[in-house]
Amino acid sequence: MKNIIRSSFSKTLLAVSIASAASVSQASSFALIEQSASGQGAAYAGAAAIGEDASTIYFNPVMDEIDPQISTLEILKSKAAALSSLYDKTNSIGDLDFSLQTYDLCLDIVDKIRIAYQDEESKFALSKNEKETFNKAIEIAVRLYELTKDAKYKEKAFLYSERSKAASLMSSLNDVNAKSFGGISLELQKQERELKLSIAKYREMVHEERRKQAANRDSITRWQNVLFDFNAQYDQMVLQFEEDYPEYYALKYDTKTIELEELQDRMNENDLLLEYSISDSALFTFVITKESFELQRQEIVKDSFDLHLEEVRDALKTNDFADASIN
Repeated sequence: MKNIIRSSFSKTLLAVSIASAASVSQASSFALIEQSASGQGAAYAGAAAIGEDASTIYFNPVMDEIDPQISTLEILKSKAAALSSLYDKTNSIGDLDFSLQTYDLCLDIVDKIRIAYQDEESKFALSKNEKETFNKAIEIAVRLYELTKDAKYKEKAFLYSERSKAASLMSSLNDVNAKSFGGISLELQKQERELKLSIAKYREMVHEERRKQAANRDSITRWQNVLFDFNAQYDQMVLQFEEDYPEYYALKYDTKTIELEELQDRMNENDLLLEYSISDSALFTFVITKESFELQRQEIVKDSFDLHLEEVRDALKTNDFADASIN
């Protein structure tokens, strides 16, 4: 029975894997993470070489070869969700772990898309729209920790929580700091801005054309080729920044959040850090001291939780905690 279930899910996941591969810039140039002997020969051969081999569901495109677009992100999110559902049927830790790896790739794509946006409204809209992606990653990391007791999953859950809250603010601050303190000329900043605007323009054109019932495939192909050229120019520019203007590169393009070990090194003996993350079904509490790190999950009913949260907020505004409904 388990083999039948896996076969059914594998066909779905195989289709998603091929779709995600096809979404990589210039499909024939993508690389796949080599995770099985059968995949090593197909890694650079394109989606057509994958065939019907179900083991390829455990491949993802390499981040450096992905053109970060919303369409690519949606495909990979579907794959991550399908792998999570597969675990529910098979109880294979490997399925759940690869679901988390796929969500991890999704969050890297979100970071890349955010960097490409010029205006703050778009950056914050992206964060709002992808909040559920961060929540899913946190939930699966916590689930893996509960199943395996491997501390790396607990740390991943904490880092996802940090990234979800800090991403938009950090992106905005990085942009301001990079322009002010990065040592880069105004002319290069202008070139960077114009390239990003051109990339955004052609991405939008491709996206809108694909939504049409009778999409013009020739136009899409032509715009994708232009987009590929702009992306190549942008990648070269970023490499130039990394080599010639390391301070600017670090300020603007470094999306890393603080590691747990570094955070604990900075804490004093009596310090206690509480971090919260909430999804539709659970409240996750991270309790960190200089020497310890604990994770607690509390199941919640979202509507009831939101009601009580609003009551607490009202009480804080009025300084009236006499209402018996607050407990």
